[in-house]
Amino acid sequence: MTRGLHKYSVYGFIWESDLCLSSCLIPARGGTDVELRRVHKLSEPPTNCLFSSPLIRNGSPLLKTYGTSEEILLRYPGLVDILVTPREIQYVPETNSDMAFIEAQCLGPASALWLELNNTLALHTSAVVVDDAAIMLVEHSGSGKSTLAATFLRHQHALLTDDILPLNVTPHAVWGQPGYPQIRLLADVARQFISGADTLPSTHPKIGKKMIPVGVSGFGTFRDRPVTISSVYVLDRVADDTARIAIQDLTPTEGLHALIRGSSGANTLQALGLQPSRLPRLAQIVETLRVRRLTYPDGLHHLNDVYDAIVNDVDTRHTSNWH
Repeated sequence: MTRGLHKYSVYGFIWESDLCLSSCLIPARGGTDVELRRVHKLSEPPTNCLFSSPLIRNGSPLLKTYGTSEEILLRYPGLVDILVTPREIQYVPETNSDMAFIEAQCLGPASALWLELNNTLALHTSAVVVDDAAIMLVEHSGSGKSTLAATFLRHQHALLTDDILPLNVTPHAVWGQPGYPQIRLLADVARQFISGADTLPSTHPKIGKKMIPVGVSGFGTFRDRPVTISSVYVLDRVADDTARIAIQDLTPTEGLHALIRGSSGANTLQALGLQPSRLPRLAQIVETLRVRRLTYPDGLHHLNDVYDAIVNDVDTRHTSNWH
């Protein structure tokens, strides 16, 4: 291996990187699937805008994406440019850029688009292992996926991913690949699960999510091998503290829409015209798995009850299938 480079196993692929990633990634050997490289300048980056984030930082969108089905540029103004192609991911940091932020974007949005360019479904979801199969926690950012996943870790369940979940869809099963051993929690939430949370790096200089190692010398345990997916829970967290916890089946159409919304970089994929080729596999997931809406009240004090409701629901499904 070239001096100064590091190899990791991420999302079921082997990465070779000049960035010494800080998230306790699993070292790997063998042929390289994707290269992550810092460059001084991008040669002829794409200029056609595909998506502009509604979130504003210093008067500019937090993220803009540009590109084609062969290359996609993620531009975080004043922070970093990341170019994704089927073979490599290049990044151009601004002076004094926060490397933890760059890592988070390379392992998150950039990785998801790389997976999609290589014809691998990538959902933005948390997934934990329950009874030797994984359950997916799906919804938009800020819905509480990571906090709920952390609750499962506290109850001795293993983390499969807390960011991007690559899926292999077969006629009779859906397999999830492991992400990387890290979970991201807002600082005030992280303090409820681990000590010393304030000393950990943040995913963004303006957003207080902490990057918490999982597994060896970290919090909880990590599942480092593929596992079948048993259920999908679409999260609906409500502000009403008196709301009851409810789990209801979604119709196939509702489930399909939830998976489309839960796809990482959904707006960019739509602008590139890639969604139609993804739909048959997403529809197969809905046909193969039970997709259910989980409604629950906001507040950390409700999490153990939400955990119990999900585990009981999984147990009920297993008992029903057995009989």
